[in-house]
Amino acid sequence: MKTMIIFVSGISVDKPFTFFNGFKISRLSDLSDKGIFNETQNIIKNKNLCVLYKSVEKDNYTPELFEQGIFTSEIISLNLRSTIGVEVLAASDYCTYNVPNIINYGIAKNLDETDLGDINKNIIEFENRTPEEKDCIKVALMYLNKSKICIKRVNGNYEHAIFFRVALENCFNAPRESKEAVIAQRATVLLDEFDSNLVKQRFKRIYEQTSVAVHSGTVPKKPRNNSKERKVKIENLYMYDILVLSITKIIRHGFPDW
Repeated sequence: MKTMIIFVSGISVDKPFTFFNGFKISRLSDLSDKGIFNETQNIIKNKNLCVLYKSVEKDNYTPELFEQGIFTSEIISLNLRSTIGVEVLAASDYCTYNVPNIINYGIAKNLDETDLGDINKNIIEFENRTPEEKDCIKVALMYLNKSKICIKRVNGNYEHAIFFRVALENCFNAPRESKEAVIAQRATVLLDEFDSNLVKQRFKRIYEQTSVAVHSGTVPKKPRNNSKERKVKIENLYMYDILVLSITKIIRHGFPDW
């Protein structure tokens, strides 16, 4: 047996939890395989660092296993607030030689049993989606998480906006042409609990805002047209929360008939 172990920042847990896909999450100090812990404890000072890991037969220790672990980290990120992303710090079988001397890795969200249950449900429901839906969900999750990681970087606002835009387009499986109009229309179908005119208006606005970053590499310091509304909202939800709601709906139920 070989163990794929992935060190991540942004999250913590009180006790180990096993997801549907076989990956486990725990603090480094709570690893059931003490051999891994002993290999890494002299390198990593923070024994509360969170890890994702999965033990498989040697023939199944493949790049696809690593990709499954990364997907797990990105679907976890969907349950975090807009300023916390799950960043992969290192990954290998034991990570003995390539793990940095990690002491402080920033703010972390503690995942309780409700959080872990919701994440596990998303992992289970994802397996019921079509190949096309899975491809769109994977890219949306990846870039939504990337957009949050960028927030912590100096001058990362424009990357945050660009990555958010990529997540938005993939969530709604946007075509190559007329993306703005198609996304706004599809959003009214998916988010039918909100007023359709409001949804369409807000999605067009966020698309316009992210277009500035895409085409200029900058994010305006002031809202367009001197508006006092610095962030786009639908009722009481910011657009990050709306995108999380949208991706979650597609994970749980697939694409609607749009």
